Amino acid sequence: MVGQRITIDREAFSAAEVEAITGISQIVLRDWRRRKFLKTKIVSNRALYYAYDLGYLMALQALTSQGVAVGTATMAAGTAGPMIEHFAEAVSVPPADAPLVGFHGNRTARFLIVAQDGEIVRAGFLEDWVKMRDECGKAASAIVIDCKALGEQIAQKAPRPVVSVKRESE
Repeated sequence: MVGQRITIDREAFSAAEVEAITGISQIVLRDWRRRKFLKTKIVSNRALYYAYDLGYLMALQALTSQGVAVGTATMAAGTAGPMIEHFAEAVSVPPADAPLVGFHGNRTARFLIVAQDGEIVRAGFLEDWVKMRDECGKAASAIVIDCKALGEQIAQKAPRPVVSVKRESE
């Protein structure tokens, strides 16, 4: 019986590429690293960013630009990062390889919702959150991040696939 070796390679991006993909300037990236909002891998004095980092950055930017407090925004972006990464990776590979990449769980949520009271909720459908919100009597005001749309945006704007799957016979 012949086996198959599967190798998954996640692509690293430079600060200039991150700026082109996300629209977040290199100056802001340096500031966020200095302020410890962003942890990146440093190689030869250069920061490297992966799909998770891109998702985190896009969520952080979306939340802070809408007035969410930095503490809440960093927590929410930390939750959104892997969700966005999942979608970016899933569309970067052929459909047969999609189950091998991204994060795995019993249900991948598409939306991250930051409610007015600071509660952070993952939802597959906005209707799920609306129903839960109404049942709990919570305020309707919230910021919704479409993690699938951001992941697809990253995959589309990236100069190369954010992940690749290689199959080799053993």
